Amino acid sequence: MGLQWREQLSVGNDLIDSDHKHLIEIINLANSSFQKMSRPELAAALDQLFNYSKLHFALEEKIAAAVGFTGMDHIHASHEALLVKLSGTLQRLNTLAHFCGNGLSTT
Repeated sequence: MGLQWREQLSVGNDLIDSDHKHLIEIINLANSSFQKMSRPELAAALDQLFNYSKLHFALEEKIAAAVGFTGMDHIHASHEALLVKLSGTLQRLNTLAHFCGNGLSTT
């Protein structure tokens, strides 16, 4: 069983909550692909997670700035750190596939 949306995760903004629900769906897709050991599906899910996260983080930061949130530096830094970690995971997956001769399933 993967991650599940719970109301206690809500930030009180329907747009951001909707994005967070979609991010959970993508994370669950990545987890399912990992469990199946399908490198192509996992790479695609992680790539989708990275790209959607970039869009979501930009929107979240824009909304936070518009409402005068005072912790913008912290939010931006945490978003950047998450993107760096995700990018590193994608790079390691590609390196592993290269050196292991695509040891994970290619279907």
